[in-house]
Amino acid sequence: MNRYFLFFCLLLSGMALFAQPRFVADAEIKKTGEILFQRPHTVVFGFTNKGNKALHIKKVQSSCGCTQVSYTHGNIAPGERGEITLVYDAGILGTFSKYVEVYTNADKEPEFLTFQGRVVSELADYTSGFPIDLGNVRLNTNYVELDSIRKGNLAVAELRVVNTERTAYRPELMHLPPYLHAEYLPENIPGGKTGIIRLILDSGRLTSFGLNQTSVYLARYLGDKVGESNEIVLSSVLLPEVTSASGTGGKIALSTGEVTCEENAGKRKTVVMVSYNGTA
Repeated sequence: MNRYFLFFCLLLSGMALFAQPRFVADAEIKKTGEILFQRPHTVVFGFTNKGNKALHIKKVQSSCGCTQVSYTHGNIAPGERGEITLVYDAGILGTFSKYVEVYTNADKEPEFLTFQGRVVSELADYTSGFPIDLGNVRLNTNYVELDSIRKGNLAVAELRVVNTERTAYRPELMHLPPYLHAEYLPENIPGGKTGIIRLILDSGRLTSFGLNQTSVYLARYLGDKVGESNEIVLSSVLLPEVTSASGTGGKIALSTGEVTCEENAGKRKTVVMVSYNGTA
């Protein structure tokens, strides 16, 4: 009896051991790019409970008094999301790197979330040519439509990007499918300069005709994660391959070379027979 009781206790303790919350942030680092002096700037970190037990945040501690913190309170069920909102006062000109320590019931040690950028007295206006704001970089679009293409051919489209920081930026697309290849011109974009991401589609590697659509993600910094904020949607239409009709003898013929319109009882009627001799 004691043996079964001991086994039952061990089983319960094992179940308790494996029932754990898990804090997973959408991104551990966010780059704000340039922000305006003395204009408070908001940074939002999303996170998900990837464990199998309710998660709750005990406290979020900022690295300085320049950052106000608010966050989702209460229990966050497994699979549910929450947010940590940081408001930086932008009170000092120049480059900054700030962080917060997030204490949860998932671990005794805190999770660190960092945001970086540069406070300037005047912002460069990129909004007209590059309306898609990803923080440290901006894009001319986040939806790229490649030309309709026939099987076996290549299609090329370009995506323009501007680096809003003062330091060089190295663009990289994540989750590229096998039929897409990217070229980066230049490979490192200097601060304040623009670059091009050239997308090359190899239709021979597409498996279905008609509309093909996929999402890729632009890495804003080393170790960046995929998410809605850096998603780029790519679409193309694959047309069937054209087989040459040379040598098949296919011809289109008309029943007559002249058209005569005859009037009968106030109505005109014209009949022309069209025939095709060849393969479709």
